[in-house]
Amino acid sequence: MIEKALARRDIIGFTGMTTQMAIGQLGHKSLLNAIESLRTRVAPDIRKTLGHEPSKSERLNMFELPPRIGPRPDTTDCAPHEQVSQNPDDKTYQTFKERAFDFSFVERRPSIISVPGAEALWLAHDHAHGCQESFMMGNEFAHVHPHYDGSMHLMLPIECTRELFAKGWGESHPMAVTGMIPATAVMVFAPRDVPEIETALKILATSYDFARGKLSNPASIRL
Repeated sequence: MIEKALARRDIIGFTGMTTQMAIGQLGHKSLLNAIESLRTRVAPDIRKTLGHEPSKSERLNMFELPPRIGPRPDTTDCAPHEQVSQNPDDKTYQTFKERAFDFSFVERRPSIISVPGAEALWLAHDHAHGCQESFMMGNEFAHVHPHYDGSMHLMLPIECTRELFAKGWGESHPMAVTGMIPATAVMVFAPRDVPEIETALKILATSYDFARGKLSNPASIRL
């Protein structure tokens, strides 16, 4: 059973498996022993093979950012929400975009909610297990703005938005401030060099985990 579970994970990507036991073929005591074996032998062996996977709360605690250096960039205070200073040079922008869409089960497509030229990260339906507040529209959980801007809009758990703001890497979307969209919607400032690209990708990966349901959901937010 352990080998079968691991094989399904490797080949198909399953993260769970349903097991059915025929009551008529096993006595009550044997059935209980089989269930207990799943808990005490099968599950621990699978976890040991795959390594420890952090819990949702542990993943949130791992979201720690370095302080952003220098003053914050200028941004518009209305829609379209854009970064209008400290925009990236062409090389930095292209380097970032080459890696920004490199996530499993994510499709790179034109944004359905942003300005022309913005490109979205669209999560495949079978892997979109996040709450309503982890998506902008449809399965779009983030998008990268055109080169003249260079920033991103994405969704983050409330706990992560506090770290983002405190370290100077982003700000709330103006429509989130007014309550028109969830408070999980934020702008991430454009990376200006290679180290900042790494930080931007870490933030983007957290948004990706949020959309996949890998992070604790915030309290319900009504639009």
